[in-house]
Amino acid sequence: MKQLFLAWLFCTVAILPGRSQVNYVNTRQGTNSKYEFSYGNTYPATALPFGMNTWTPQTGKNGDGWKYQYFVHTIRGFQQSHQCSSWVNDYAVFSLFPEADRLVVNEDERAAAFKHENEIAQPGYYKVTFDNGIKTEFSPTERGAHFRFSFPSKKSIIVLDGYTKMSEVKIDVAGRKITGYVNNARWAPQNFKNYFEIIFDKPFKAYGTWENKKNTVSAGLTEAAGEGVGAYIDFGNAKQVEAKVASSYISPEQASLTLEREVKTKFEDTHAAADKIWNALLGRMKVEGGTEEQKATFYSCLYHANLFSHQFFEYDKEGKPYYFSPYGGKIHQGYMYTDNGFWDTFRGQFPLNTIMHPTMEGRYAQALLDAQEQCGWFPAWSFPGETGGMLGNHAISLLADAWVKGIRTFDPAQALKAYYHEATNKGPWGSANGRPGFKEYYEMGYCPYSEKTLGASSWTLEFAYDDFCGYQLAKMTNQPFYENVFSRQMYNYKNLYDPETGFMRAKDAAGNWVTPFDPLDWGGPYTEGNAWHWTWSVFHDVQGLINLMGGEQQFTKKIDSVFSIPGTIRVGGYGQVIHEMTEMAAFKMGQYAQGNEPIHHLVYLYNYAGQPWKTQWHVRQIMQIMYNATENGYPGDEDQGQMSSWYVLSAAGFYSVCPGTDQYVIGSPLFPKMTISLENGKAFVVEAENNSPLNVYIQSATLNGVPYEHNYITHTAIMNGGVLHLVMGPQPNVNRGIKPADRPFSLTDKGDWALGPFTRPGGVNPIISPDSTTAFRDPMTGELLGWESNDTFNPAAVMKDGKICILYRAEDRSGKGIGMRTSRVGLATSEDGLHVSARSATPVLFPDNDNAKEFEWKGGCEDPRVAVTKDGTYLVLYTEWNNKVPRLGAALSKDLIHWEKKGPVFKGAFRDIASKSASILTEVDNGQLVISKVNGKYWMYWGEQHVYAATSDNLYEWTPLTTPDGKLQELMSPRKGYFDSDLTECGPPAVKTAQGIVLLYNGKNSAGNGDKRYTANTYAAGQALFDLQNPAKLLDRLDQPFLVPQEAFEKSGQYPAGTVFIEGLVLFNNKWFLYYGCADSRVAVAVAGKKE
Repeated sequence: MKQLFLAWLFCTVAILPGRSQVNYVNTRQGTNSKYEFSYGNTYPATALPFGMNTWTPQTGKNGDGWKYQYFVHTIRGFQQSHQCSSWVNDYAVFSLFPEADRLVVNEDERAAAFKHENEIAQPGYYKVTFDNGIKTEFSPTERGAHFRFSFPSKKSIIVLDGYTKMSEVKIDVAGRKITGYVNNARWAPQNFKNYFEIIFDKPFKAYGTWENKKNTVSAGLTEAAGEGVGAYIDFGNAKQVEAKVASSYISPEQASLTLEREVKTKFEDTHAAADKIWNALLGRMKVEGGTEEQKATFYSCLYHANLFSHQFFEYDKEGKPYYFSPYGGKIHQGYMYTDNGFWDTFRGQFPLNTIMHPTMEGRYAQALLDAQEQCGWFPAWSFPGETGGMLGNHAISLLADAWVKGIRTFDPAQALKAYYHEATNKGPWGSANGRPGFKEYYEMGYCPYSEKTLGASSWTLEFAYDDFCGYQLAKMTNQPFYENVFSRQMYNYKNLYDPETGFMRAKDAAGNWVTPFDPLDWGGPYTEGNAWHWTWSVFHDVQGLINLMGGEQQFTKKIDSVFSIPGTIRVGGYGQVIHEMTEMAAFKMGQYAQGNEPIHHLVYLYNYAGQPWKTQWHVRQIMQIMYNATENGYPGDEDQGQMSSWYVLSAAGFYSVCPGTDQYVIGSPLFPKMTISLENGKAFVVEAENNSPLNVYIQSATLNGVPYEHNYITHTAIMNGGVLHLVMGPQPNVNRGIKPADRPFSLTDKGDWALGPFTRPGGVNPIISPDSTTAFRDPMTGELLGWESNDTFNPAAVMKDGKICILYRAEDRSGKGIGMRTSRVGLATSEDGLHVSARSATPVLFPDNDNAKEFEWKGGCEDPRVAVTKDGTYLVLYTEWNNKVPRLGAALSKDLIHWEKKGPVFKGAFRDIASKSASILTEVDNGQLVISKVNGKYWMYWGEQHVYAATSDNLYEWTPLTTPDGKLQELMSPRKGYFDSDLTECGPPAVKTAQGIVLLYNGKNSAGNGDKRYTANTYAAGQALFDLQNPAKLLDRLDQPFLVPQEAFEKSGQYPAGTVFIEGLVLFNNKWFLYYGCADSRVAVAVAGKKE
């Protein structure tokens, strides 16, 4: 491959010296493609950036989507083209072809042999010399071209082929011109015509018309119309003939005007003008360093990234833009663009345009609204009219992305009204025209899969992202109705995630997972991919996806697996191998399929999960292995600039994971330096110091001289100009860019896993206070005493018979000071969670002459935490306090009144260590919390200063987690400078959520090295997130407490420094009720809604 590339580069540079970046471009990149396998499915388009037309040699038959295949060595025409995909063929095509000696119109018979070493293919210039000696050259304008044909023999003929469908030709002998039209188009109004005018510089010696169905020639005829009608001109013995060509969708007169305006007098001038335009554009992303091969690949990709969309507008006599509508068939003022499938290009090509071509992007945004008015629907894949091809409603992505990046040339209210129509209706064409399954998507939260809804899971994922874009635009422009509608639907991706398999899966109309399920199966509910490819299509909420997968470790392991599992092909619903499958397998990267769009963003997702260095490595691998500047240049279909835009952006060092936000996620730049010259006159420079094929890892970064840790760069930072300086190295810097603030945008913030926000209900707290009227005969002394007369605090809570039952710690007056009185546990009930309706007259758990006497007397039973099993067994974990050593004890009950004490939960060497404060693991089951297991065992967090953990088979005998040397394993510890700088004491039962295990805990603020915003020694409530699969792994914790002492009764009593000590948590009527002790003296409650 490298030898082939060098031969091509030497040939090109040797022939065309001094043409700067244009010399690096090979327009034949990706042309060695066929139906079964695509290296790009491109053709060597000679065109200006986003020109209305392109021009290309034609090796394939008329009507064939593969118009130029590198392995074919004959050319049958040089055609005007608009084709954006081999799979949709072309429209508005006609071709010219030079012949010598005799007229041959049959396209197969006239085809002339050539060799690639006699071919030059560049953006602004194409040349080929046939084996028969005829030479063809052409250079483009936006709506035309300048041809030069050189003939070695005495006879010179040029054939015009009308391609397919209706055409008309008129030969003007005196004017040395051919005019006419073609209307070959699949998706266009009935009155669509491509009018052309061709002016030659030599007189006609003979001429005639012909048609390409039966190849009938009509010599001397000057006019003809019909299917496949063309013309031919005999120039006698002219050695060289030039032809100037232009076309118009509006009128013959406009074609003539355009030709006069655009095509230069001399061929060299047209060529030079084209090269000047391309060099200016390519030079706006100037690279320094790197190899010649890397430069060629980069500039060839940059060329491809600037071909589509095609301009569909023209300029009238006054120079004002106007166009024939490919949707309504009428003439309109303004700008129009076509030939683009947004499912491909919303990801990278349009975000690249917002950087390089913001003015054009502004025109494009308004043109989308104009197209919607004329068509009744937003374009999804225009060619030139709407095809409805592929899936999703991604016009809203383009609009939201433009608006968030300051390109505000359109009416957002009109845009949202149109998108709302799109999202709540189904159009007449294809699965991207409106929404198939929109009713079910709205009502059920997903599109059900059946044999009639192939691709339904992909629809759901794409719709959810599009709804995020609608939400973004509505939120930015203060349109609450649309904001509310789309905010409800943008999380619908969650409805297809199956935690058992770890994949996005199909559901049927009854809500059942569709079986059998194999993540390797292509098709069925997935469009052009399988579950390994589509599971990641949550561009707007990667953190939400991380949470669904059980945390960062599981998430990154899953990405790793995409590359490590075999590249097995299972045709699934397709029933046969399609080219995307063979392309995936050919590059031997497991199930990673760069050859198709759904997975383009995947490797950048490591940045969201604390492993940005893996993004850096994979991006460089993909660029090196899957891209080059030759005919085998791409890993799959180039797709109107998307495949190239991925490379261009990635080579610059960043990529647009989520269009509709102003962020680009950082990867690993390819070159030591790239200077991006912007339309506003500023420049953004990416410097990669020490960059090399080995030094792919970012060691440190600065932005405009200031240290920069973020894994993303904003659009504003780029457009303001400046320097992003990266220092590269051969080993990952695993400490850079791993903080929550460094991660790119997600709808779900990294802290959104937390329960709450909790608020104190007005007028109800404290809900339990000391009571000196109750009496209890103490079994240890025989005395009648006021068992709850001094303090009532630190409550546990659980549901029973539809009521909230609160177990609270009560102290008598037998001693002085915290912990020096005897504690017992009382029982209170509440029917609404806010008001206590009943309290037990005597304690339900207390020191007695029983098996726990030595552990509980005379300090008592303290600080209970209670939870229930699915079979209705209640477990209380409490502190047994004998005034010497606090020990965690357990007791079981069926009624919360009669308890069977089990003694200390730790046995053997750990029985006599100080232990307290246990938070057993629970999960939500039928609307309430029940005790849960992990890997077949019960699990609890426990500890006062540090957070430890333990496991059990029976709820009352527990084994602590230890280090290899037998010490207790610390899972979480105090943090200097934070509210939890002295203690991290476990709170109520821990809760399994979709994001992970949430542990609510009590943080104590150190007097010496705590958070100065809070009183020294204050107890405040925090939350921490642990991994669902590995509950010993801490994923995150809140930096600020979510509940702090603020009420008078929370800062007076036994503990005047202030205490909110959380121990009880229940889910009741879809709300969280959190019960806590106030200054070791009273009980209060805080309430929060449960997040869906």
